[in-house]
Amino acid sequence: VTPDARQVVASMAAAPSIRVLGHVRDTAAVYQEASAFICPSLEEGSALVTYEAMACGLPLIFTYNSGAVARDGLEGIQVPIRDVEATAAAIERLYRDAQLRREMGRAGRQRAQDYTWEAAAERFIGAYEEALNAGADEILVITISGAMSGTIESARAAAEGFRAPVKVLDSKSNSMSLCLLYTSPSPR
Repeated sequence: VTPDARQVVASMAAAPSIRVLGHVRDTAAVYQEASAFICPSLEEGSALVTYEAMACGLPLIFTYNSGAVARDGLEGIQVPIRDVEATAAAIERLYRDAQLRREMGRAGRQRAQDYTWEAAAERFIGAYEEALNAGADEILVITISGAMSGTIESARAAAEGFRAPVKVLDSKSNSMSLCLLYTSPSPR
């Protein structure tokens, strides 16, 4: 943390409504004390904290750039980056509407189940079996993360010269897409 950031945090920590926790081992307990989770990030591949917050049943206030898998109006409220007024309005809306908080929190908890390691493994195994059942001669697995995430074009570029259909295993995630490419069966 930069000295400037420390000064800002120190001045904010003096407010009675602010708690500076420092390192926390049991993040779920902290999430469960909250009413909503705000991630106004300028740039993330996919912030793990948004998945954790959703799994704990918190509605999100997020920017597109946060990489959150929440959908605007369903699991949270999407706000433009650097828009303090829109962020404040979203906070106010969730603060005043307990029913909306509960609905978005429930929806977020449900959506988070699609992004467990077990769910990702099941999708990967399913696609791999599909390639094998199609009689694939060769299989190439590519992971794409960060700014290139989720783009079939990126997978094709990475596999240039590998003439094959592209199977996108996890196109729903902003954090990482697993792409399985395989060749068509050779003529016999």
